[in-house]
Amino acid sequence: MMKRGIGLETLRFIGFAGGKYVLTTYNLPPQYLTLKKEFEFYKNLPTIKLYENKLFIERAFFVNTVVVLSSEKIVEQMFQKDFNPNKTVILEEPPFKNYYAGKGFADIKKYSEKEIEIEATSSNGGFLVLTDTFYPGWSVFVDGEKSKICRANYIFRAVEIPKGNHIVRFEYKPIFYAAGKIVSVISVFCLIFYFLFGRIKKYELK
Repeated sequence: MMKRGIGLETLRFIGFAGGKYVLTTYNLPPQYLTLKKEFEFYKNLPTIKLYENKLFIERAFFVNTVVVLSSEKIVEQMFQKDFNPNKTVILEEPPFKNYYAGKGFADIKKYSEKEIEIEATSSNGGFLVLTDTFYPGWSVFVDGEKSKICRANYIFRAVEIPKGNHIVRFEYKPIFYAAGKIVSVISVFCLIFYFLFGRIKKYELK
């Protein structure tokens, strides 16, 4: 339940966190909110209002406008009035190419703790943004080909997509899992070497 005086920064933070609606008993300005419904439960209690947050962003979406900034300036830019996260992504490194106006869509087909599959369509190429936390251990594949996960808007993930229709798959394999596989392979080779070396020594003694 939100109180009076909710500002741009708060609504934008709620939108980044996936908050599409706001409940309050106050009349709020329509600049960033749309009144959807009012609820009256008891005559002596104030009416509860349901607002839709215009600054809400989907879990996966497509953008073709890129801004490159240092990590120190990204958060500041994210809360500027003229910044629209549904149309622009902020990266720490420049993209491979520049993109121009065009339409793009993203549809999540599968979502689990270790695998996310998204169908992405773009008329001119750009970036698919996933509002899950940028975290080590994740890999991304575009049409089966491994690609690079970019750190987007400081905390999210993005991947560069060429024009056309594509299947984008994010996979999670923890670093310790990969390290464990390497250790296991080394251990197997050590055991094989130990076994063969022991057999050779035993044969030589005979």
